[in-house]
Amino acid sequence: MSHWFRILALPAALLAFAAGGAVQAQPRGPLGWADANRDGVVTREEFEQLRARRFDRLDTNKDGTISREEFMAREAALFERLDRDKDGRITPEEMHRRGRR
Repeated sequence: MSHWFRILALPAALLAFAAGGAVQAQPRGPLGWADANRDGVVTREEFEQLRARRFDRLDTNKDGTISREEFMAREAALFERLDRDKDGRITPEEMHRRGRR
């Protein structure tokens, strides 16, 4: 599943959780990645655990905050993975091959 699709699915989940409910999820669907126990439902607890893990991954110096540099380092790493020929540009072919190694 695309990195950007996950980011875009997040606001929908936040709205559902704000309303006090759980969100239906399918394993290959937009929120399947958040369904820790694979029961087809993303609970508030599963969602909060996911958010905490993502925060911890971004907070590389473990100071309890995410600096601009820490945040941008993740995006730089994504760019490096996509730029397969290391020419400083991402072509449509490189973007298409993202999931293939």
